[in-house]
Formats: sequence, structure tokens, C-alpha cells
Amino acid sequence: MHDSPWNADEINDHRIEIVWQDRRIRPKIGFDLILDDSGHRKRGEDVEGVGRQYIGQIGKVDNGIVAVTTHIYDGTRGYPFEILQYRPPSTLEKGKNDEAFRTKPQLALELIDKCCARNLSPGLTIIDSFYGSSSLFFKELESRGLKYVAALRKNRAVFAQLPGEKSRQQHLLEEIAKALPAQEFTKITLPLEKPRDVWIARVSSQSKQDYRGAVHLRSALHQVCIGVFDQTGGI
Repeated sequence: MHDSPWNADEINDHRIEIVWQDRRIRPKIGFDLILDDSGHRKRGEDVEGVGRQYIGQIGKVDNGIVAVTTHIYDGTRGYPFEILQYRPPSTLEKGKNDEAFRTKPQLALELIDKCCARNLSPGLTIIDSFYGSSSLFFKELESRGLKYVAALRKNRAVFAQLPGEKSRQQHLLEEIAKALPAQEFTKITLPLEKPRDVWIARVSSQSKQDYRGAVHLRSALHQVCIGVFDQTGGI
């Protein structure tokens, strides 16, 4: 495989072209573009990009390889779409100052741009909590006119107005979940293999954005959905 004569990008381009030419398997207009990364343990250091880094598959730092990926899902069909390998600074001669270094959010934006360059515009871009921790990443999506849904970690700080407050103050999402009255939550049942109830509340908020050491508020309001499993603030 290492010495294969074909170009991986050209093969993937051809695969995507075949899928979109056949209406029986072509994803519907308004598909979701799912952004994630995938990591796997790997011994040795001879393969480009292999080094000690966080491996999501095992939930800890280990020697391995990581790639940022996009998948497409239209409610019925799902396909792997594109992939870019992440190279941690420790594997590059000049570390983070190496011209080959790109952060995972930068790689993610490249993949999103490649999708749009094919004239394939997603209805929603779905983002996991790693990318959901970056307000700058959100601003990049908004500058492209893309709608998105992002998972946020419970220790994410946002500016929201809680009962009794006269203006939006900075709170952790976990604090907001515990402060909201029970009537703010709506029960839904997740259609899992074993169905599970979750209570959802919607809160208007602004995100904190760090820019060269200064903190600025985003001008746009966003709707944050807070989910708890026991209605006692256990986000």
C-alpha cells in the first residue's frame, strides 16, 4: 500500500463523483456534513505523523496517528467523505512554527471548503465538542454562510442571562443547567437501542472569544440547548 502508484485524492474524487451520478445512492439535498477526528495506536515513529498525542479511540495520550474526517448523512444514507492527516508539532522539525503544521480546526476548515468547492453545500455542519470549544472556528463557519450544530462541553463558558440577573453574565454551561427552573426543560426520548429520556432547555447566549489576550463578546446571539438526564442539573 505504501508504494501504490495511484493518487489517493484522485481515487476519492472519483468515488464521490460515482456516488453523486447515481440518484439511487446520491445523498439528498440539504445533507448533514459531520466533522470528527479519528485516532489509532501505532508503534514506532517511521510513519509520517505518528507520535504521542490524544487518541480518541482509547481516550488518552499514546503513540499513534490521527486524522480529521468528514462524513455525509442525509437521514437515510451515510458515507465517509474526506480525510486529512493531523501532524502533531513533536513530529515536525520546527514544531508549531513549521510551515507544515496545521491545527485540527484548520484541517477541518480545509475539509469543509473542499466540500463547498464541489458545489455540495451541507444543510447543517455537525461538530463534536473538541471543535465546539473554539469561538473562532464558529466565526469561520459563519463567514462562509454555513449553519451548524455543535456539541459543547459542560465547562464551556458563555454569556447568558439567568433568572434574577439584569444582563448577560459569564457562566459555565453546568452552572446554567443547575440554575434554570424545572419548567424551562422539555422532556424528549432519545430513540436509542435502549431509549433514554433527556430534558432539554434552550438558552440565548454569546460566546467568549479570545483575541491576542483580549476578551471580546460575539455580536450574534446563539441558541444553546442544554440537556440533562435527571432534571437536577446533571448535564
